Amino acid sequence: KNVRLSRSDGGSHVAESKQAFSVWLNLKLRPRGITVRNVIADLADGTVLANLLEILTGDKVGKLKHGEMRIQHLANLNTVFKFLQNYVKLVDIGPQDVLDGNETRVLGLLWSIISVFSIRSANLNMPGCRHMGDLKQRLLVWAQRHAGAQGIEGVSNLGDAFADGRVLLAILHGAAPAKIPYAPLSSAQATLTKAVELAQRHFGVDPMVDPRLDGPSWPEKIAVMYLTELYLALPNLGKPHNTSGQASSQASGQAGLSKSGESLSPGRRGGGDSVASGSAARGRSPSPASPGAASSLSGAAGGGQGFDESTHRQSAS
Repeated sequence: KNVRLSRSDGGSHVAESKQAFSVWLNLKLRPRGITVRNVIADLADGTVLANLLEILTGDKVGKLKHGEMRIQHLANLNTVFKFLQNYVKLVDIGPQDVLDGNETRVLGLLWSIISVFSIRSANLNMPGCRHMGDLKQRLLVWAQRHAGAQGIEGVSNLGDAFADGRVLLAILHGAAPAKIPYAPLSSAQATLTKAVELAQRHFGVDPMVDPRLDGPSWPEKIAVMYLTELYLALPNLGKPHNTSGQASSQASGQAGLSKSGESLSPGRRGGGDSVASGSAARGRSPSPASPGAASSLSGAAGGGQGFDESTHRQSAS
C-alpha cells in the first residue's frame, strides 16, 4: 500500500523525495518480497541495500552478518559500500552515515544509485544514453511525440508539463490505445490521478507523487525516476521509433548530471533470491555476474554531496 503525503508534511520536497525513493526501492525489491516503509531507518542494517544492489547488478554483494547489534550492521554496510564503489563514485558518505540515519546523506546516496542505474537500464533500450542529460532528453522527445499525437503543445520539460496529467495520459494511450483512451477529465488533478492509476493498474508502475494534493506536484527528479520506470515497463508500442534525435528547441541547453560508463544489466522486474535476512529482507544470494565500471555523479546526484532540498526544488539539469 502506497504511503500518502498530506499537508501535515508541509509540502516538503524532502518528504516528496522520501516518498518517491521509497516507491522506487519497493518497485525494484518487489521480486524478493521486500518492502521498505522507512527509507532512512530500513537501510541501517545493510540488508536492504545489499538486496537492491544484487537485483540491479546481477552480482553477489558478499556474505552479510545476521543479528541486531550495531557492529554487525556496520560490518554489513562496509561490505555493501565496498561493492557499491564498483558502480558509483562516493564522496563524503560512508557506512556510518547510513547506520546513524543521516537523512541528507542517505537521500543523496539513494539519488546516486537511482541516477546511475536508471541511466544504465535506459541505455539498453535507448543506446547512447550515458548521461542524465541524455536520459532527460530522450524521455522528453518520447513525451513530445505522444503529446503531439493528441495535439498537446508546449511540452518543454519533464516537470510542469506533466502536472496536469494530459501528457502522461497521452503516453499511456499511445502504449495501449485499445485499453486506455485519451480522455482527460475536467480538472488537472483528476486527470493526473487517473493517469497514474492507469499506469499502476496496467503496467505495474506505482505512483511516486500524490496527485490528490492541491496543485499537482511533479518535481523534475521525481519525474525522471517515474518516467524511466514507465518507459521500461511499456510495450514497444509505447516507444517512439527514433529517440536519437534532439528534443525540440524549447528543451535545449540541458546539461548532464553524470557519466555512467558502459552498459550494465538493468534493474530487473523478474525473480532473484535475496541476499540476507534483516529488518526488511529475507532469503539467499543470486548467482554472480561481473560488475561494471564505476560511475561518477556530481552535485545533487553525488552520493556524498548530501541531499539539498533547495537543489531538489530546482531543475536536475
